[in-house]
Amino acid sequence: MGGLLMDAGRAARFLRQPLRGRRRMLLIFFVCPDEKGWERAQATMPPRLPDNLDKPEFSSVTIQRDLFYGYDTLMENVSDPSHIDFAHHKVTGRRDRAKPLPFKMESSGPWGFAGTNDDNPKISSKFVAPCYYINKVEIDTKLPIVGDQKWVIWICSFNVPMAPGKTRSIVCSTRNFFQLTVPGPSWWQVVPRWHEHWTSNKVYDGDMIVLQGQEKVFLSQSKNEDVNKQYTKLTFTPTQADRFVLAFRNWLSRHGNSQPQWSGTTDNQPLPSTVLSKREMLDRY
Repeated sequence: MGGLLMDAGRAARFLRQPLRGRRRMLLIFFVCPDEKGWERAQATMPPRLPDNLDKPEFSSVTIQRDLFYGYDTLMENVSDPSHIDFAHHKVTGRRDRAKPLPFKMESSGPWGFAGTNDDNPKISSKFVAPCYYINKVEIDTKLPIVGDQKWVIWICSFNVPMAPGKTRSIVCSTRNFFQLTVPGPSWWQVVPRWHEHWTSNKVYDGDMIVLQGQEKVFLSQSKNEDVNKQYTKLTFTPTQADRFVLAFRNWLSRHGNSQPQWSGTTDNQPLPSTVLSKREMLDRY
């Protein structure tokens, strides 16, 4: 459920081992591709998923999809919990339940940033540069018979740049309530796995066209200059709910070279979001 440090030979031997008797795993390899990569890897703790994903009272789901918009666009999207009630109405949110999210920054630096709000639900967010984002949602509720409850949701996303204008999203989510509605191997988890796949892809679809349009607007108005340096001029971000979005754009400009460093590409290649149709953008195959 986390990162592993090993050389290529050891990694190959690990992957050849049978999985019998093991729990289902999410295995991600982190690579430092330079001549001092091994020394850097030994000194770096890979980003890990929360320990709660292994606790029996939590039910977890993992999904992956390749998306036709850039790494910076996806990272901005996961940095913005306030969009959920609007973009994912009647899927994972409700517009009539939307309310202000007064976020406060707690720490920031080259490593990323972290912050939270003090409301109910309480949302704690952390960005671990360059690709890992964690949202923890805590909801205090009161139910008949059982009384006071603290519901906890973790949404952990690895957002991997694949090419200019294309990103791989790997999302691990877990919660400690309504386990019956989460697919899984236990006899009491009656929901089939395809149902969560269907629901998660409706979330991706809800973002896809909005974010495709955002990239087109940025490209037309930035005039091929750095979007991050012009971000506050291109957008209207007046509320505390925008703080994490601005924090990511600031990190990307100051510490992330404003974009991933691509090899073998040219600046005049059109981004997928500018040339693909809506039908092509939403093609899950």
